[in-house]
Amino acid sequence: MSDQSSGRSSADRGLGGLGLIMQLGGTVFAAFAAMLVFAGLITMGRMGGGGAGKALLYLLLIGGTAMARSLIHRTAGADLCYATTTPFAGIRRYFAASAANTGAVFLVAATEGAPAKMWIVVVCMLMAWPTALLVVTKMPGFREMDAQRIPVGPDKGFEGASLLMLAIGAIGLSIATIMLYVSYTAVTARHAPSSAVLLLVAAVVLFIRAILHVAAGLRGVRETYVDRVVEGANRYANFGVIASFVVGGSILLLGMQAVADPTVLVMVGCVTWVLLAWPLAIRRFFSERQFADMMAGVDPSAHVRASDMGLSSLGWLLFAQGVLGLAMVLPSILMGDGGLFGGSGGGGMSRMGGLGEAGSLMSILQAPAGHSPWWSVGTAAVTLWAAIELIRMTELYRVAGTVFGAVVTAVTLYMFWPIISHLGEVMRAGPMAMVSLLAGLAIQLAIPLTVLFAANRNPLPAATARIAPPGPPSPY
Repeated sequence: MSDQSSGRSSADRGLGGLGLIMQLGGTVFAAFAAMLVFAGLITMGRMGGGGAGKALLYLLLIGGTAMARSLIHRTAGADLCYATTTPFAGIRRYFAASAANTGAVFLVAATEGAPAKMWIVVVCMLMAWPTALLVVTKMPGFREMDAQRIPVGPDKGFEGASLLMLAIGAIGLSIATIMLYVSYTAVTARHAPSSAVLLLVAAVVLFIRAILHVAAGLRGVRETYVDRVVEGANRYANFGVIASFVVGGSILLLGMQAVADPTVLVMVGCVTWVLLAWPLAIRRFFSERQFADMMAGVDPSAHVRASDMGLSSLGWLLFAQGVLGLAMVLPSILMGDGGLFGGSGGGGMSRMGGLGEAGSLMSILQAPAGHSPWWSVGTAAVTLWAAIELIRMTELYRVAGTVFGAVVTAVTLYMFWPIISHLGEVMRAGPMAMVSLLAGLAIQLAIPLTVLFAANRNPLPAATARIAPPGPPSPY
């Protein structure tokens, strides 16, 4: 990923978008680690027993370092967006924190006599992303940015952030639609429990939030008026904050109706924290960058479209996906294991047990077991190639985006087809089975379809973006 990029590259090489991605990822994994730690502490307090001391030590060692790692991850992302000096210092701290977390996992695994194959693969997984970030920031074209604040392009990175909103919003809209269907079915069913109404309220709020999310992303991609872009982002962020507390309250009431357990409070706090992460990050990103121009007295007519059409930010999302995809599958294949998450064995997820960032939330992100793990290796390789072309904005950026979108979509449908072809049986298995299938499929397809759209859309004229005159609001 050298500096031999075309004139289409943005001033910040999409690092503002990478900062947003890291803020979201760091918060999600920190909340997940916190939930595991506090739930584990509550469970141990009830159980007691002779082995509780060692288990508590292991829990605090792994969980504590995982939480610290994730929070530093989030801070490193914020530095990429807002730090005025040495913006890559946060990435170096994140690498050190990741090494500490990985060392804790290695220590526990070695002490408990875990198979060498297993902990070597896990160590590779945990260090893949921080190592990739550290290597990239040392490359020409990036290392020069560490001496001062990362430059901001003429569009202030809004178009790249809007594409990220479009991709993530598509995932949210798919999941919210499925939740809405399931909760509505539960409410209208005979002898429906009162808790179904709370689930429906949460689903409706999340559905509205997702629509505003996608609408804000579309507006940022298609709009030429800067203030309208910020208005759409702030509308989503403001409602997103309200929706987070509404959903958290609904889950709290549901949990209190089911069982009086302090673990419910921990889960509600973590879920609310995760739901707040993205709207707060988006609101700060758009508002602070617009405010900085206002304070500097910059003429609004000086703003123009992004030279990279926001694709560099989307490229960083693919880069993260490709690095983690290869790290989760390739080491275990090379060591003679079918892959911790794939292959015909199918039982890999049971071996992960909360070992850090890369070991969580993967059951929904991975394709169904039963196919060769080399499919995952191939799609990860294509993803990395497309990511590099989009970040550098080479002459092949459109070809790479198209190939990635088409190949990953086709492979995903192929791998899910055995289940899709038996959708009737899945529906008879219950609503949760259908939600798991459709949510997993939606997550797998949202990003490649977004890239396919973004890479092939016609760039808008580099007309001056300006403050919008009074008139009817934009439909986007």
